[in-house]
Amino acid sequence: MHSTVMPAIRSAKGSKHPWFRRRALIVTKHGKERVIIPLLQHTFAMHVELLLLDTDVHGTFTGEVPRTGSAKDALQRKIADAFPFADRGDIVVASEGSFFHDMLGAVDVELVAIHEVGSESPVVGKCRSYDTNAARFQIRDDLALQRAIAVIGLPSHGAVLRVNGPVFEKGIHEAQVLKRLAQEFLEEGAAVEIESDMRAYHNPRRMRMIARACADAIRSARVFCPACGEPGFRVVEAIAGALCEWCRTPTTLAKAYRSACRRCGFESVSETGTAYVEQRWCPYCNP
Repeated sequence: MHSTVMPAIRSAKGSKHPWFRRRALIVTKHGKERVIIPLLQHTFAMHVELLLLDTDVHGTFTGEVPRTGSAKDALQRKIADAFPFADRGDIVVASEGSFFHDMLGAVDVELVAIHEVGSESPVVGKCRSYDTNAARFQIRDDLALQRAIAVIGLPSHGAVLRVNGPVFEKGIHEAQVLKRLAQEFLEEGAAVEIESDMRAYHNPRRMRMIARACADAIRSARVFCPACGEPGFRVVEAIAGALCEWCRTPTTLAKAYRSACRRCGFESVSETGTAYVEQRWCPYCNP
């Protein structure tokens, strides 16, 4: 079985952080509180209440409910869903994930937002990783079935079975059950597909990425704006242009970082501290 290793972050106990000992609501129906609540309690000593809302109304990974807009849009809608319950907690925590493929493989992008009711925008943490089992397979024979089971990672990770397009069953963890169902439908001449169940409580790999995104949000929240003191002062842009150590041509690597406040808009630019980078990054020396 895969275990979830919690990111290491320092406790805020004894500090004057405005979130210390506050009441928070976490919006989820897929078990994300397992990794988010311990981090909030350890860092801010928050009292966290689970708000079991139907977040599937904002979209499902298997497409029964299409997600409209971006992952950030869905995240904002989840946060707004909690506002009517602000008497139970004035900090709202929500998470949203998205998956896509690039030239290197499947990518998991997780966002975790911590929103103080009354503020203009949340502190958002992000984790982008290739450590995902997101995949979908057309099953025509036993070889394809065995490969799907191996890539998805049963029994620790769940699988979804599709028959002639629609989802037949989700959350299948037993390989023998999946094999039996798939073979029965194949014998009937049906089109069978198997995909990873990307719901957090059926996917330990994804749960680890959610924990990292939450830790990223917490790290941002521990940095205060130099101008107004708002928590969440963070890097918003990497400024390219670090020079090649051989020919001094600007590269795409960062020469500085721009940080900004989400409330007052104050910005600052800090140098990376690295004057030159290796020629392997140079578009002229290594085109």
